Amino acid sequence: MPPRLLPPNHDLLAMLNKGMTHQQIADAVSEQMGRRVSRATVTSALQRAGAPPAWEKVTDHVPWVVRTRHHHEAPLRMLRVLARRREGAPVAESEQLRLDNLLKWLAENNAVIAYCRDHDPGFLYVVADEAGDRPDGIPIRPRLIEVSEIIAED
Repeated sequence: MPPRLLPPNHDLLAMLNKGMTHQQIADAVSEQMGRRVSRATVTSALQRAGAPPAWEKVTDHVPWVVRTRHHHEAPLRMLRVLARRREGAPVAESEQLRLDNLLKWLAENNAVIAYCRDHDPGFLYVVADEAGDRPDGIPIRPRLIEVSEIIAED
């Protein structure tokens, strides 16, 4: 029998319930097991263990189809944290603090998070001025932003 790549399911679920992301779990397991474990491996194991799919939790908070190159951007991470917190799922204290600081900054600046697939880094902070901004109190502009709408900063 080959050596086990992952800890038991109850350990993986416990890490998820502590508010760790799938990538954070993969990193922790890699360190613990002494070999690299991918996020996809952890995601598959969590789904087999009965955890809901990660994407299911955030569709209201992240309504865009996000390009792979933008998956690690901070605004996306914070929207995922917001989704977990609103569901009552545990969120790490450091992530709570980052989210609270971002939400405070957005409120003070009357801003929301927008997404442009064809712009790097993809996520932008824009002034909230559209009727569709902040659906259900989520600080986003749900429609995709076009490159032509972005004002260059000099």
